[in-house]
Amino acid sequence: MTIVRPLIAAAAVAVALPHPALAADLLYSLAPTGGPGYRASWRMPATPEPTQWVVGEGFAIERVAGDFPRSTGGEAYLDFFSAANGGGLTISDADGPRILATLFGAQLYTGSEAAPTMLSGSFTLTAGRAGGQRYTLRVVDAAAAVPEPATWLMMIAGFGLVGGMLRTRYRVTVRRPASFRR
Repeated sequence: MTIVRPLIAAAAVAVALPHPALAADLLYSLAPTGGPGYRASWRMPATPEPTQWVVGEGFAIERVAGDFPRSTGGEAYLDFFSAANGGGLTISDADGPRILATLFGAQLYTGSEAAPTMLSGSFTLTAGRAGGQRYTLRVVDAAAAVPEPATWLMMIAGFGLVGGMLRTRYRVTVRRPASFRR
């Protein structure tokens, strides 16, 4: 019982103290809708700082780390297109002129090209403007996948409470009736 009170106090303090907000990141997962095709996944801020942009056409971000097959060093150069420019994105090798995928569909951001805010959700994209192979781009909030420090502390405190209760459980003594004694 001596460990229970400090755990409860620590959990109460952790919940009461303000925590700095983590920068909102998004997780991207690109896969073909059926059959073989290019697959990639990466993590990027919800409000990225574009390396280059053209008003009304789109923006680019250099050296995005992730799982980009056929790229050197696991980094890619990403171009995001405005709706007026066909929407979608191009994934290129960060260290060379090799284009890994060019996909068109929905515009994947809001705001201006100089200060975009990326959208989350599930998007259908096609390879090429003529309607080639279909792809699904899933964009989810990375913060939802990782618990906050206060949540971790509450879980640890809960495990401590359960462990403390198991440790201090009552012992039951079973006595045999006199007829069973030897």
